[in-house]
Amino acid sequence: MQAYFNLIKRLVKAFEASGLDYAFTGAMAASFYGLPRTTTDVDLMVQVSGKLGKSKLVRTLARAGTRANEKEIDRALASGYPLVTERQRIGPIS
Repeated sequence: MQAYFNLIKRLVKAFEASGLDYAFTGAMAASFYGLPRTTTDVDLMVQVSGKLGKSKLVRTLARAGTRANEKEIDRALASGYPLVTERQRIGPIS
């Protein structure tokens, strides 16, 4: 469980420093606002636009110790909608 909390802390710190607009979604948000449930990933929505936004997102995730799925980011940006959904997985919760 500590690995999960550490990932959340790193992501929040990195995104707050980046200035990117972001929101946690998925099971983590549902657990925060409702009943907790076990999950092994963190879902984020991030507002980005163009290559500069993509680069900033990739750097921000790297700063948090994670890797961006650049193909998914490219696909989202190609849709013309400036919102990327990024899923970060962690190991088994102990």
